[in-house]
Amino acid sequence: MRPTSNFAILLLILCVPSPHVLSQDYYPLGMNNKWFYRSVGLPPNDSTIVGSVQVVGDTLLPNGHRYCILSQVDIMGAKFVRSDSASVYYIDPYSGQEQLVFNLSGTVGDTTHIAWGPFDIVRISSIDTISIFGEPLRVITFQLDGILYAVMRLCDKFGPMTEWRYGDPPPPWPEWGRELVGCTINGISYGKTLGVSSSVSVPNSISLYQNYPNPFNPETSISYFLPSRHFVTLRVFDLTGREVCTLVHRSDTQGLRTITWNGRDNNGRQVSSGVYLYELRTTNNRLTRRMLLLR
Repeated sequence: MRPTSNFAILLLILCVPSPHVLSQDYYPLGMNNKWFYRSVGLPPNDSTIVGSVQVVGDTLLPNGHRYCILSQVDIMGAKFVRSDSASVYYIDPYSGQEQLVFNLSGTVGDTTHIAWGPFDIVRISSIDTISIFGEPLRVITFQLDGILYAVMRLCDKFGPMTEWRYGDPPPPWPEWGRELVGCTINGISYGKTLGVSSSVSVPNSISLYQNYPNPFNPETSISYFLPSRHFVTLRVFDLTGREVCTLVHRSDTQGLRTITWNGRDNNGRQVSSGVYLYELRTTNNRLTRRMLLLR
């Protein structure tokens, strides 16, 4: 009986799959999958309305690969993403070429060299098990270094969990970011998928947020918050103070507004690469931030 028993054990071992990482586990790109985030800016507790990113379609690009299309860009500033085995690839909005960005089968310290706008390398800084929506899940933290510094955390089962972008000076506080509060994956909802996180307080003053992505090409989003109705003007200037374009000139009610600038002036002409200022004006307020266009 011993040979039969050993043979059965061997069959059992062969039939049990060995654990391995699949990119779809860490970036589930099923149609209509959706992630809900709270936006985080400066100061660190300045968190407002929950925004969302959704898989809205797919497309076959000339390189022969099929990419999922995101409704909003993630921290890489890209809307076209695909997963293959244990890697996540993007179409670089700066060059139009595919790049492998996140290697999910690596270990702490492993580095991927990229040529991506403000980033040169992507490094795995930690691999942890964290309780997310009541489940103990594996989380991989990636650091992106270059002209700017950023952090992205991908979570087993739920996907992109936190995205933090640091400007100048670098840490401790992110210049811009978003944190996962809920998601809908393959038709099942987890966490908060409607409304504002209960821990988030609404600001009581006018706020102008850092554009995202930044640097950008070909377009970027600019958000501002109004605690009450105001007449608002949002304009883009070059560094000489010359007006490039007017994005908003109207009366707005209370709430968060997001405007997209496509890198064109008031006459519809593309502007050149460089640093630009965007200014939000109301009757008693004037707020200004910088952004970088890379063509």
